[in-house]
Amino acid sequence: MAVVSPMPPLCASDQRLYPATDYWHATPAGAHVPPGFKEWSHFSVLADDFDLLANFSLTEAPSPSPKAPLVPRLTLLFRDQYGHWDGDVENFKLGQTRMAEGDPDVAFGCNSARFIDGSYRIEVTLPARGIEASLRLQPLAHPTVANNIRLSESESFRWVVVPNLRASGEVSAPGRRYTVADAPAYHDRNTGCFAWGGGFTWEWATILPVDPAEPWSLSYSRIANRERGVTLSQSLMLWRQTALFRKFYGRDLAIACPSRLSQSPALRLPRVAALLVPGTAADVPRHLQVDASAYGDAVSLHMRFDDFAQIIIPNDAWPGVTTLSEIRGSATVKGRIGDEAVAFDARVQAELNHASC
Repeated sequence: MAVVSPMPPLCASDQRLYPATDYWHATPAGAHVPPGFKEWSHFSVLADDFDLLANFSLTEAPSPSPKAPLVPRLTLLFRDQYGHWDGDVENFKLGQTRMAEGDPDVAFGCNSARFIDGSYRIEVTLPARGIEASLRLQPLAHPTVANNIRLSESESFRWVVVPNLRASGEVSAPGRRYTVADAPAYHDRNTGCFAWGGGFTWEWATILPVDPAEPWSLSYSRIANRERGVTLSQSLMLWRQTALFRKFYGRDLAIACPSRLSQSPALRLPRVAALLVPGTAADVPRHLQVDASAYGDAVSLHMRFDDFAQIIIPNDAWPGVTTLSEIRGSATVKGRIGDEAVAFDARVQAELNHASC
């Protein structure tokens, strides 16, 4: 049986790993942007009494323009402890954008995400919704890079993940100000060329321990064809302290969705786009069970989903829209890796790209 050894803590020299791997590949004014190009830098905070999602993205303009082939966009979602969601999607003009290729920092208007002194600093605000956040996210693990994640025969993307951070600062929402101290957080960046509404779906979840002393953090993903009858890839990745320690993939995993979440989405954004998705039906499970085993290691991950909001994205080359379900939940993790038992409760933020219509 393999022996699980402690990982060395992050040191000052590790700080260069983040901007060396997590940087913008294009800008709104950049030349030679390939067709279908998309990029986003995503931050999640999973606190005791709220969830926050902030996503800085670049996507193709509906009508290509030589001045601005890519649209800068901020998506901000906030969920309070009672399951109430709020937020918005805001586009920005070229003159409101400050960023450079090869640099991790970005500013859309007065909203920004920067890497300073070994930490991510995010400042985001939606004055019309009364939501504001000023946070420092301290990485607890090295970044992990997957350079060619397949979506279809001709489409793929690059994924950079910093799976476990701790957030501190302040968040304001209508009627309340939250002081944040040592809250679990997650960050990733996706870059690639693909079409919304294409022949793929995905499931993704970050699983972060409630107890800050717990050394393990997890990420689950599954990419399938449009009907979800053919799985292109699936994985359960486990980080122990600073490093990616164990990855289960393909046939190592058995996945089950025993029931469906019966409620309708709490919020659909942008609000005007919600008119394109009538009704309240949504393909979101109530539970997601992932059992992974290989070479003597085994992990059981049971995720329970509470409620969700949805982001509506117009399809690129086909009529209709793609719907991303952003889900809040919790999880129980049990198993054994090498000679070490794994058992803890976790917070979950998940995203499902199930419904393209």
